[in-house]
Amino acid sequence: MALVNNPLFARYFARFGGRNEERGNRELRREMLAGLSGRVLEVGPGNGLNFPHYPPSVREVVAVEPEPYLRSRAVEAAAAGAQASSEALRAAAASADEGTQPPADLHGAPDYRRHLARVLTGRALAAAAGV
Repeated sequence: MALVNNPLFARYFARFGGRNEERGNRELRREMLAGLSGRVLEVGPGNGLNFPHYPPSVREVVAVEPEPYLRSRAVEAAAAGAQASSEALRAAAASADEGTQPPADLHGAPDYRRHLARVLTGRALAAAAGV
């Protein structure tokens, strides 16, 4: 998948997009998502503002966000409302290195640093969730 890297827009969207929630968007989201059930594909979830509004009849949400900063915010939003299962934690940890470009130096190669990001994120999530 080709990366979309627009850090200025992503940070603006993440910071100011939530302001409209208090101005009526929260109710619009609930209304828009109310009839959904089963497995849902959300393309471009941004920072995940829809996630808390999916009805209980939705058993799984598959979200695809190409922008790395917004994807990290969407993962946080999804994790905030999800039940901590070992499978969910493994999936979140596996995506921890997406969009990163660590440097190579005497302390480690980029692949090693990406591996560390996945492993350490997995440990931190498991500790935080008590799993």
